[in-house]
Amino acid sequence: MNIPVITPAFGAVIGWMYKNICFENYMFTLVLFAVFVKLILFPLGIKQQKTSLKQAKVRPMETAIRKKYAGRNDKATQQKMQQEIMELYKTENVNPAAGCLPLLIQMPILFGLYSVIVNPLKYIAGLSNEVLDVLNNAFGMRANYDINIIKAITDMGTSVKPAIIDNINAGLSSANVTSVNANGLITQISDLTNHFTVFGIDLTVNPTLALNIYIIIPILTFVFAFFSTKIIRKFTYQTQQAQETQSSMAMMDWTMPLLSVWISFSLPSAIAIYWMLQNILSAVQQIVLYKMFPIPPVTEEELREAELKLKGKSSEKARNVVLEDPDYSSPIYEEVPEPEFEERTSISVSSGPNGLTNKIKRRLKETNKPLKARRKI
Repeated sequence: MNIPVITPAFGAVIGWMYKNICFENYMFTLVLFAVFVKLILFPLGIKQQKTSLKQAKVRPMETAIRKKYAGRNDKATQQKMQQEIMELYKTENVNPAAGCLPLLIQMPILFGLYSVIVNPLKYIAGLSNEVLDVLNNAFGMRANYDINIIKAITDMGTSVKPAIIDNINAGLSSANVTSVNANGLITQISDLTNHFTVFGIDLTVNPTLALNIYIIIPILTFVFAFFSTKIIRKFTYQTQQAQETQSSMAMMDWTMPLLSVWISFSLPSAIAIYWMLQNILSAVQQIVLYKMFPIPPVTEEELREAELKLKGKSSEKARNVVLEDPDYSSPIYEEVPEPEFEERTSISVSSGPNGLTNKIKRRLKETNKPLKARRKI
């Protein structure tokens, strides 16, 4: 898919990398280009992580709201619950759809990149659209990418070569292209194929089920797609709804990698290798974002205070309730011992407004343990 502005711009970048940095090796160019694209999209990843961080901060209240309506699945109750959650997001200035915005922006970019990768004759060799149309017609190509032309010329037998050369020259004449001829094009593309092979793998070849080196590509495609999905999910904030649909998510963990395998059999090896690079870099990027903007876990104390707040109690009252619970232990409060028993008994025990009541005097006599108070750290 040719995306205006995006595809020509990235095409110019990958062509420059191929000629000036990567020693005219297409495999190295794909690696460097994949890193370049991730760096370009990294600010969008930061924005998405910050949105997840804001959503995590309102998670206790959202959980309390969902718990309030738990077990009531009628339509009216569910609508009321969703309305309260959206009001919470609005109050806390959280946009739940903001996390999808970076993904929507990336989609046209990724489609534009695909067009660049599968059309090396246009963006690497610099052939015009008119010349590419002639070559496609001469080899009977119907696909919208020209990487297959490289493979067709490589596999072209000597017996059919004269007829193909005649067809190419006739097509060039009809298109009024006089700058090149068939022999020159075939020689140029044949020389290009030497730079499309690395470690014995021709990037223009489609993998098959045959027992050869190309069978490794679909296997590695599945492995990297599967484990990158697991890693990305582990270091990505999971909303309440996402956690409630773990079974369907587990199915996607297998569906998407298997789909990648099917695609790797359907397209030249260059596409599958670039897809593997993207999966690896996506997992690394998510780990880096998680380290930069860690998502705090929701504590039991936060959930309890959120439930009390939802019931109409102020946060101060919520703290008092926590303090009145003798079995509750909180990391934000510490035990402060009172003075020793002997020191407290030195207080005047006279009755009346300025002394101790009979009830307190009896308590002091019955216990040998000093009272403890709590103070906020």
